Amino acid sequence: MPFRPKDTFKSNADSESTKERKRIHHNVQASSYWLPNDDIEQDRLNEMYFALKHLYSGQLLPKVKEILDFNSNLKVLDLGCATGAWILETSVEYPNCDYYGVDISSNFPALSPNNTHFMLHNVIDGLPFVDSYFDYVRLGHWTSNLKEVEWPPFLKEVYRVMKPGALMLNLEIDTMNHTLDATGSLTALYMVNKINKMYPDLVSVLPGLLKNAGFTTILTDKRSVNFGQDDHNNIRFVSLATNIIQKLGYLIGPALGMSAEEYIASTPKLIQKAKDNHAEWTYVAFLSQKPKKK
Repeated sequence: MPFRPKDTFKSNADSESTKERKRIHHNVQASSYWLPNDDIEQDRLNEMYFALKHLYSGQLLPKVKEILDFNSNLKVLDLGCATGAWILETSVEYPNCDYYGVDISSNFPALSPNNTHFMLHNVIDGLPFVDSYFDYVRLGHWTSNLKEVEWPPFLKEVYRVMKPGALMLNLEIDTMNHTLDATGSLTALYMVNKINKMYPDLVSVLPGLLKNAGFTTILTDKRSVNFGQDDHNNIRFVSLATNIIQKLGYLIGPALGMSAEEYIASTPKLIQKAKDNHAEWTYVAFLSQKPKKK
């Protein structure tokens, strides 16, 4: 069995939702995650998944498939799996693998393939899996998940549950040049994470964090979307990004000194400004490996 005995880790507190700012949030007080978990947010997370899938041309990077055989019985872990969209699609495409999804909110699919398993759990309490179990671990969009002090012990736990030679993917948005984003969304993300003592620009520090945890980074794949370019790929991503931005209006507006309603109403103009200024959103995929035993 992949799970550790229950007395070796603290179980997740009840994640009953609590209303805040007219949105619904989890109430796990030990968690640093500050985004909502209501239906609007689930729609946004699904849109983000499809936007990133589009940006990276599929669920898996080519380098991952070069190293790991997803037609064999791999053990796969998606941390912060949200709605489980990535697991659902990948488990259908590669049905021979076993997939485990962990999240602090239980917005898991009502129906899923037999090779998928979903768990309500707060990763701050450690990971409830045995040592050296997983071949592949995925973390998508963790910029707003952990405080600075929580990253080292968390990565140490991820390292523990991975097999020697296993791969981990970290896929994050780059907020370094957030002031150049005409929509204001990256600025709001940067500001709120800084206030909450998270890494406001995780992309810049993640390589060092991975190295200190024992990982070897084998690939860094940076991809940008220019709002002003009219090719098919950018148009589709910008369309998805527009929906994503509007669903975060309740947060972005107040962070920028306006009401959520004012920000949402101004979204079309902001998107047009982003297009006129050729504003860019950049994502970076870090593919790292737990060293093989000598």
